[in-house]
Amino acid sequence: MRLALLVLFVIFLCATTFGLGLYAGFKQTWPVAQLRALVAQRIHPTIPTDGFGRLLGYPGKIEIPCPAQDCMTAILLVIGQSNAGNFQGPTPSKRR
Repeated sequence: MRLALLVLFVIFLCATTFGLGLYAGFKQTWPVAQLRALVAQRIHPTIPTDGFGRLLGYPGKIEIPCPAQDCMTAILLVIGQSNAGNFQGPTPSKRR
């Protein structure tokens, strides 16, 4: 008896989930648009990446060569918010 109720509950839960999916697809509600955009981006990427998903280029960005290393070269490990590594300015000794 308990197993039969459990099976009926699972069938009811699956049918309800399927029905909600049909409703969301018919009404174009969340997450249908987001899922379509995700699939479209995966099929036709606007930002070039390699097979591992690493960034190869970005629209509007210009590739520049790395500066020559000298005795003033430092390696920084930046921990924290992502903008901390994006906005490093020149060091005080290099400003003119």
